[in-house]
Amino acid sequence: MGSPELFGSAAQADGTTDVWGDLLQHGGGDYDGDGRSNADELNAGTDPEVADSEFLLRSFFADEDVVLVTFRTFVGVTYLLERSVYLENWTVESSAVFTDLGDGVGEIEADKNDGTQFMRVTAGGD
Repeated sequence: MGSPELFGSAAQADGTTDVWGDLLQHGGGDYDGDGRSNADELNAGTDPEVADSEFLLRSFFADEDVVLVTFRTFVGVTYLLERSVYLENWTVESSAVFTDLGDGVGEIEADKNDGTQFMRVTAGGD
């Protein structure tokens, strides 16, 4: 007998859904109805089963020496700061240090490099 379907996601033996595993087949879907696809939530490190789990930038500060980015965090997710000159060939910033500030907030501090650059925070597994 096959696994029953719950709202389009595979049911596991304990009765919970396996939305993450289902992404391979339904990455374009939006299980929690928040307007972001399951695949986009996977890339952002948010939960496709919880509508209000979204990546939020709290603050961005830069001076001649340092860049400081403060943002919402999620348990079990690793965050990296990446840089690019032309929005291509992103590289992880080796000077970046992540600090968990508690209450679902984290910050990344990194040395500021010379020249015009773009930055992004990426999310991955633990």
